Amino acid sequence: MDYPTILIADDQMHMLALLQASLLPLGGRILKAGSGEEALVTAASTKIDLLLIDFEMLDLTGVETVRQIKQSPAYLDLPVIMITARGQNRIRVEATLAGVTQIILKPFSPKALLETVRRLLI
Repeated sequence: MDYPTILIADDQMHMLALLQASLLPLGGRILKAGSGEEALVTAASTKIDLLLIDFEMLDLTGVETVRQIKQSPAYLDLPVIMITARGQNRIRVEATLAGVTQIILKPFSPKALLETVRRLLI
């Protein structure tokens, strides 16, 4: 596996730090965005290989951010992992329709997250 560029989007600094630490064994480049808007700007200016995004953020929801990123032909097949504490079926359906590949519920195992990322990047 080549070294990937992963974008993590979450409006909580402690979650950004936890997610980044969980992915360090992969190597590669980890970019962080503190909002949906920041994630859109980063994805437009840097080619990313995977998006890891929170469902609930203050400006744009994770689902809306994914919808907008997936409008770019370059990102139609972008693997997206959404992290959420809300596991309702409505949220799962909405996320899947937006282009989310995998949903991981909080609290999560950093080891399981790392394995999911590895699987999606193969």
